[in-house]
Amino acid sequence: MISHKLLSCVIFQNNLDKLFVTTFSTTDSKYLFEPCNFIYSNDLVVNFDNVKSEFCKSLDKDNTLLCSVDTILYNKQNGRLILVEFKNGIIDKNQRRKLKNKIKDSILMLNYFLSTNLGDSQNNFEFILVYNSLNNPPLPDEDIDIDYLDNPEYYDFAETVSEFAGEEHIRFNLGIYEDIFVKNVHTYNIDQFKKYYINFISNEN
Repeated sequence: MISHKLLSCVIFQNNLDKLFVTTFSTTDSKYLFEPCNFIYSNDLVVNFDNVKSEFCKSLDKDNTLLCSVDTILYNKQNGRLILVEFKNGIIDKNQRRKLKNKIKDSILMLNYFLSTNLGDSQNNFEFILVYNSLNNPPLPDEDIDIDYLDNPEYYDFAETVSEFAGEEHIRFNLGIYEDIFVKNVHTYNIDQFKKYYINFISNEN
């Protein structure tokens, strides 16, 4: 689902794409999911990578000066804009640093296009990382380096407790960006993202 606020900007109108296209990984030339395995794969969404490229071109700047998330969605339940990054490969410390830059630069551009500010993004934006769980199995040292947590069952336990508590377990230490950049951060595997999309993004509910 695309927010009317986004569609009011010509640069967003010029850069609509099918959802599955925005999941494409240039590293391994693969889509994170395709039309054959998700019925909403062909939904039109904002391709924010292309927005960034058009923006840089309009300023006669190299598009490598800015980083960007893959797409911007609209949560119809809470009215927030959702910055989404799809990652098929391994998310190591270097990738986490890149994610930080993607979030920061994307917020900078969104605030420019929408005439909003950091306070608006802190209250009205969310970030979702969608990852390939086959390439990123739970590891006890991904968020903290403490010997007594050196046990793969720790993360299984954390996921279970979060589920019963109605809270999400945020992977890859990305929860640190809540409140400073965006209101909420989510880390979803492919199946979790599909459920989120069906419940909060698609036009059919």
